[in-house]
Amino acid sequence: MGVYITLTCLTLVVFTVKLTRSLPTQPHRDAWCDINLAALEHNTMVLRQQVADDMSLMAIVKADAYGHGAVMCLPTLLGAGVTELGVASIDEALQIREAGFSDVPLLVIGPTPAWAVEAALRKNIALSVYDQAQCEHIIRVCQQQKLPPATVQVKVDTGMHRIGVHWEEAAAFTEWCQQQAAVTVAGIFSHLAWAENTDFSHTQHQRFQSVLQQLATLPPKRHLLNSAGTLLYPAMVGATDISYTGVRVGLALWGYTECETTQHQLRPVMQLKARVAALQTVPASDGVSYNHTNTTAPTLNANRRIATLPVGYADGVPRGLSNRMTVWAKGVHCPQVGNITMDQLMVDVSAAEGLLVGESITLFGGEGGITLSDWAAMLNTIEYELMCALRVRLPRTYTR
Repeated sequence: MGVYITLTCLTLVVFTVKLTRSLPTQPHRDAWCDINLAALEHNTMVLRQQVADDMSLMAIVKADAYGHGAVMCLPTLLGAGVTELGVASIDEALQIREAGFSDVPLLVIGPTPAWAVEAALRKNIALSVYDQAQCEHIIRVCQQQKLPPATVQVKVDTGMHRIGVHWEEAAAFTEWCQQQAAVTVAGIFSHLAWAENTDFSHTQHQRFQSVLQQLATLPPKRHLLNSAGTLLYPAMVGATDISYTGVRVGLALWGYTECETTQHQLRPVMQLKARVAALQTVPASDGVSYNHTNTTAPTLNANRRIATLPVGYADGVPRGLSNRMTVWAKGVHCPQVGNITMDQLMVDVSAAEGLLVGESITLFGGEGGITLSDWAAMLNTIEYELMCALRVRLPRTYTR
């Protein structure tokens, strides 16, 4: 009885999860993310120009391409010069393979659980390895299932201290992997922990170079630099003691970078928009939204025109932006007022003359110069987090 109940509960949980991740194919929302594929193409070409023609450009499309929709963005990325893809998990890799991208080189840059190895190998997905026991398990799966040699890349920890074989042990581990018949070591890579810190980035570079110098046979793929590293350290991209063969780019593809000197070259790919759901005039001294955190000063004796937008923190608009952010409406900046609620937020559109119910307002991206960087600065966070927080219930529309 107990086992039966447990299994039934597990089945219900799994089924519920599947339902919550499935939305109508024709969504009926008046709030959405607009993805500009022309901007994505532009950014990709800017990054492509930072490296030699014979170097690979790996696009990191984890977290559903940072919330932009990986499958829909891949044709643009591949057409603009991307030669390889990187994801964080086997699920993300399988989604790409199942969408029909069967030939593009694809690397899981994060850890892969032992029970998922076979699924990865059957779909020609390269795995990151950094531990002998982990690699031995991959070998056993290949042998037991009579699969071709597994494609792997060795992840080296040069200072990030997340995953990776320690740089002082990396050469020996890599050579051990190269000796295994069931494994093909296609690459070796590391990751910058603090790209904007020139001294520590060069320390990581030197550590990684020391690993490469110890290897009798170099793996064909060797990469260290992320978006910021690619833009900040062109000398590393080019000639080094042992040259890198490619770079990995993520954030810059979507129009953002920590490098102020190159920010102007990039274009934000995503806009968040919503249509006005309701308009009302609020008398002086009346509060707006939960707890009345925004109230017209009585001395102003001025009525306000308040617009309600059907988007809130359940969509990924952080509640911490309440009474702090602005939007772009009818060619002017308008302040958001009151607490942002789960599904709606309010804006003082008194300055947006002629605004009507049903008209579109931009919350960030494009018009008005409002960007995710503005949100990030107010919240003391990074653009990555905000992109990834925009929920699946916000439809994505794709334009050029």
